[in-house]
Amino acid sequence: MLQNFDFHSFDLPVADIIPEVSQHLSDSNSLIIQAPPGAGKSTLLPLSLLGEPWLKGKK
Repeated sequence: MLQNFDFHSFDLPVADIIPEVSQHLSDSNSLIIQAPPGAGKSTLLPLSLLGEPWLKGKK
């Protein structure tokens, strides 16, 4: 279902930083995101990262 998830199709500010966030989290297990309400921090960002290889097998 989420294999075809395209975060670029959403016009939310966090869409621009998703590749950078993904790269950072593949090297480190923590990251702080600061953005205004409605930017997509708790909606778009988690969904866009679900298919990442470094997340496989984790809850």
